[in-house]
Amino acid sequence: MKIILKTIICSIVAGALILLIALISHTVFDKECPTQESQPTQTVVVADNTPTGTYNWVTILCSIIALGVSALTLYSQEKVADNTSMLSYKAQEQVLYDLVRHLYRNMVVMWAIVNRMNDAATRSDLRIKKTPPTTSNDKYTIYPSELHLIKAQVPIDNIHPELYVKNDTKYNKINSLLLKLRNYNTELSIAAYQLKDTNLTKDVKDYYIDALLLKPADLTNELIDILKSISSDKEVVKKCEDIISQSHSKNVKDNHGCTPWSGTVIKYENSDPYTKNLFANESSKFFDMLNKDAQIECGKNKSGGDKLLMIKF
Repeated sequence: MKIILKTIICSIVAGALILLIALISHTVFDKECPTQESQPTQTVVVADNTPTGTYNWVTILCSIIALGVSALTLYSQEKVADNTSMLSYKAQEQVLYDLVRHLYRNMVVMWAIVNRMNDAATRSDLRIKKTPPTTSNDKYTIYPSELHLIKAQVPIDNIHPELYVKNDTKYNKINSLLLKLRNYNTELSIAAYQLKDTNLTKDVKDYYIDALLLKPADLTNELIDILKSISSDKEVVKKCEDIISQSHSKNVKDNHGCTPWSGTVIKYENSDPYTKNLFANESSKFFDMLNKDAQIECGKNKSGGDKLLMIKF
């Protein structure tokens, strides 16, 4: 409302200035007409009938109309912005909650990729043939399609720290998360192409794999911290646990009857940062879900094709 009042005042002042300038330019001109005889000078009033006078009045009218329309437009925009803000707080909260699910699924897919790579390294028909012979890259005789890692990227355009510009703490937290998510997307893009490079060593590829396995946990813990400060939910951790459990249950249900993977799944049982906040008192439940979901991703879909597209070098 303050913005509207300032705009109206400025509009009135601007209109008054335009009117004043127009009146000055429209005023009559006094011309002195001396006679042939030495008589007192007569003043003849000559009106300004040039087109400029008419043009000034048209300009004034158009300016007043334009200022009025501008004021109304600003009022409408501010009203819409207020309504959008009220809606966006809840929408932003929901976007962050959905990121918890997205990041969990990313970890599942990455762990499934690792299992497929390890399994391929034990099969002689997929081994890399090099001269001189070497086994340093046997683990990476296959690589995941770039599609899987590109799809894992986070839609950062849906995150708006500016919604909390009036609260420095909330703004800084969300802005920090946004920067880390942007870096995470960059790492996914790079890994999509580095994992298929036969010239890179195993250690280099392990770096990307380890980073992509650990990042979802770190980002999720940061999400939980932010949600605790902006969410209306009193039990943020419980809601995040429910989101992951529901994601697991849906995955099991949607893939019921699909051909399971014939390979051996390595159990992910590390002391993972995920259980710092989530499933802190029942970490075994989290790892059971993670390993089960990874096993499903290693198998077939309902059409009989591989859920993960792995490509031989």
